[in-house]
Amino acid sequence: MPSNPLYPEVLEQAWIRHAMEVTRIGNPRLAVERLATAAGSLSDAFTTGRDPSFAGYAANRQALAAYGLFFFPRAYARTLLALAEAHRRGRAMAGRTSYRVVDLGAGTGAAGLAAAQALSGWEPEAAIELHLIDAADHGTDLARMAFAAGQHLWRRVRLHTVTADARTYAVAPGADLILCSFAINEWMEAQPDFSLEAWTTRLLRCLRPGGWLVLLEPSLRFSVERLERLRDGIAAGGTTRILAPCPHHHACAMLAEKRGWCHEVRTWRTPESLRWINRNLQRDVHLLKYAMLVLENGPPPDAPETWTRLVSPLRKEKGKYGFHGCGPDGRVRACEWLTRHLTPEQKEASEALERGDQVVWRAEQVLGDGATERSAGPPVKD
Repeated sequence: MPSNPLYPEVLEQAWIRHAMEVTRIGNPRLAVERLATAAGSLSDAFTTGRDPSFAGYAANRQALAAYGLFFFPRAYARTLLALAEAHRRGRAMAGRTSYRVVDLGAGTGAAGLAAAQALSGWEPEAAIELHLIDAADHGTDLARMAFAAGQHLWRRVRLHTVTADARTYAVAPGADLILCSFAINEWMEAQPDFSLEAWTTRLLRCLRPGGWLVLLEPSLRFSVERLERLRDGIAAGGTTRILAPCPHHHACAMLAEKRGWCHEVRTWRTPESLRWINRNLQRDVHLLKYAMLVLENGPPPDAPETWTRLVSPLRKEKGKYGFHGCGPDGRVRACEWLTRHLTPEQKEASEALERGDQVVWRAEQVLGDGATERSAGPPVKD
């Protein structure tokens, strides 16, 4: 079986070894499965329970080990996906001899380490400084464990951990990449929008020209709509480029029209240890669900984009495929194409489309409802 493109096996094995150490069980699978109850409690605390203390996991060795097995791989994979998209769209940061990466609210360091791997792959000769910022040092201690295990993934990276409140941490000017993964929803739940706007503006000012600010959030409606409102303020300002998820800098039609909320749903190959710990929990781990806002410290592009993002799942109906797509003009449109005359390859390409994919959509007619566009064949991935 080929290596997992979104989660290195060396990191999976590091967390399995840690689980064996924490549980004092010599069998890898049994050690991982022993932590399932802790993983389930964390999952409930992070989502349905919205426990402000998040079950006190940061000071609990078994809870932290469960976090590393159950949440770390997905956070790592989400970050790689978001950064890959930023890399395709925003080339201003390429070719530098050194990079400084700051992961705010780093926890066990999944987002920061994913960024270290991505940057090391794109710029293998560049020196990279990775700073993990978190109020609790229990998680960043484990980030050092993961960092040491994956040293071949980031040979020219130096790791720094800082125990500090990431909400107020003063990022030194001149950063190349600032990340914040699944932390805003914890910090800002009871805060007004202007607090997030001020925090974001401050961070953008800490970036070098062409640098990126990557915000990742759960796919829950309240957290996504907060990002959408932040995104609309950024777009209205006209001084910052939106790299993702939007193909435009108009107001968000989904937010204005309350037609769902913009988030990604991606299939991936789950690590074996994640399947072990999830065997009895039966949580939906085979899908990566998240929202993102990726900003570049620079003006919007002069020319409009040419691609459309799927903002719904692919619909397979009798005789046709369809989806809703957000286009470069800021509109959300219903898109469809008929299955007749499609080749087997075209059908396969159609059914491989996922929510969040970027495609080139060329409508050939507008149907009688005035809202649905039809093409002769499937869209092409951009």
